[in-house]
Amino acid sequence: MKPLSFQALLDFDVSDEEYEKALNRRKKVEGREGIDCPLCDNHEYTWIVHGNNRETKPCICANKRNSIARIRKSGLLEQIKRCTFSSFQTPEKWQEIVKETVMKYVSDENRRWLLVSGQSGCGKSHICTAACNEFLQAGAEVRYMRWIDESILLKASINSDVDYNKYMNPLKNCQVLYIDDFWKTQQGQQPSPADVRLAFDLLDYRYCNRNLITIISTERTVSDLLDIDMAVGGRIYEMTKGYCLEIGGNNKNWRLRDLRGVI
Repeated sequence: MKPLSFQALLDFDVSDEEYEKALNRRKKVEGREGIDCPLCDNHEYTWIVHGNNRETKPCICANKRNSIARIRKSGLLEQIKRCTFSSFQTPEKWQEIVKETVMKYVSDENRRWLLVSGQSGCGKSHICTAACNEFLQAGAEVRYMRWIDESILLKASINSDVDYNKYMNPLKNCQVLYIDDFWKTQQGQQPSPADVRLAFDLLDYRYCNRNLITIISTERTVSDLLDIDMAVGGRIYEMTKGYCLEIGGNNKNWRLRDLRGVI
């Protein structure tokens, strides 16, 4: 049976549900960013009917596509594909704990922030990226911030409110923000006062808006963060309780595992 046209639906007494189904019965188009969505047939919106009124609602796939586009632009897309929970190796007990804790964090509806600290090569970026991937697959807006790069851009624009807010506001307001190598500096120097002010501006906003998810990887311990700045470190400490992983020791550079096996 041929479906009724929109005009025919208007001429006959049909329910809101029938009208809504008819509006959403559209020809499938090619999906942006390689995503195929059966909910909207890749139009990225659906129709909602309320009596005589009809309006569109963004489909969950739109956020997912936009996040993938941003992540691709940031250079993280290949890492997202490679760094998953299933590919995170756990031959040692501490790696099992890290993986189990972060997987629990992703599924915990009462979660706040996640902090993973430890030496370079211990798997911080891998496990944090895996968490981001899960949020991304669930349709959340995810942004990736590599501190050492984007902090330079933000500090350079500090004298222009327009430019500064252009770069900062998306980081403040996104559903999920992943800050990679937080407060990493050249040659292990301490963060500058400008770095501290920048971190406070960003993290204090997300601290006050507690529905926002913040994931942080860093080579600095919580004690280091508190010593550098009590206001920034204190907020991170409070918001990551239960999900603060400090990978200690000097032998956990997993990138060197093959080399160590030879020695």
